Amino acid sequence: MWIQGFLSEELNKKITEQCHKNNKELKLSERFLIYPLHISLKRTYVYADFEKTKETIRQVLERHHKFRCCRMRPYRIEKMLWLLFDYDEELIEIHKDLDETLYADQQIIIDEYDRQYLPHITLFHDEDTQKLDLMAAKLSQELSTECFTIEKIAIGSKEKDNEIIILN
Repeated sequence: MWIQGFLSEELNKKITEQCHKNNKELKLSERFLIYPLHISLKRTYVYADFEKTKETIRQVLERHHKFRCCRMRPYRIEKMLWLLFDYDEELIEIHKDLDETLYADQQIIIDEYDRQYLPHITLFHDEDTQKLDLMAAKLSQELSTECFTIEKIAIGSKEKDNEIIILN
């Protein structure tokens, strides 16, 4: 199951266009760019009962508001290229509330990723870290440092379509 905050269509298009343009010579896999860009609010996990889990998540999200992210910047972590950003406290509160509630209600483990949560957007994964570093350098010159707001959260899984929840 996943829980993801979606970027606006306009910002999604802007970032993916910059990635495609800069990737012509590097030829990194664009598998992450074919889906809407998103911020994972919790690491993908296995659930026992989709409807029960979805309802728990819905209840958690109803306690929270939309959140802002600012100062996007490329960040390579191992063999991944992310867009890391500054964020307001609401995002951290949502993440913490999801972790604690899903663990208390359904024993969904809080793994190391969730304990060391770094809000980000995944752009590329590649074995060639030099290519990732080159892409990061190119994008850092072009990406805006503007702030953006996340209002739409998607809950879904491989077996189920996304359900969209709009934050207050």
